[in-house]
Amino acid sequence: MTLHEEMRLVVDGSKCDGHGICTLVLPEVISLDPWGYAVLAPEPLDDARLIARARRVVRACPAGALTLLGDPHATTAFDDRDAAPSPPDRSSRRGQRK
Repeated sequence: MTLHEEMRLVVDGSKCDGHGICTLVLPEVISLDPWGYAVLAPEPLDDARLIARARRVVRACPAGALTLLGDPHATTAFDDRDAAPSPPDRSSRRGQRK
């Protein structure tokens, strides 16, 4: 058994917006249902090339709906897209006129 046998791509259906980018990057694993939402093959990813493309598709998803479970290279479960936007830094504009 290799490390890659435990890696599995999953989709959070509540986040998926149906952009379809995932199917362009990884059509062997991801298809679209009749409404345009991602449907994933249930098998674990065991090929190094598929795993590399799965990592790419997780980063490419604009809705942040995809996760690669069991990925030892994943840095954190927190997604910056879920964070509240920071207010603009206006400290450098003080004392300047337009």
